[in-house]
Amino acid sequence: MEPTNFTKPHDRFFRKYFGRKDHIVPLLEFILPLLVSALLDLSNLEIDSGTYIDREHKQHFSDISLTVPLKNTEKGEALKVKVYILIEHKSYRSPDALLQLLRYMVQI
Repeated sequence: MEPTNFTKPHDRFFRKYFGRKDHIVPLLEFILPLLVSALLDLSNLEIDSGTYIDREHKQHFSDISLTVPLKNTEKGEALKVKVYILIEHKSYRSPDALLQLLRYMVQI
């Protein structure tokens, strides 16, 4: 189930804007180190649903989740890697924000 009914407009904006290939590719080209982006075939990336179910069967959503083929792989079959873009933005100070980010990374 794709999250479409967010109460916070900044979450909805981020997922809608960067959920488009023509917007996420330039972001990746800007933020990834050159040695990393040189290995990735960004023209053939796939945007994943970003929905995850934890052990307690609770649904969680990542900001952006991608599957990207590697360039120049041997044996003719392209190897694919997962790329996660996790940007946590708060409208207030949260003492446990770093723990929240860690939880996201562990669940992914």
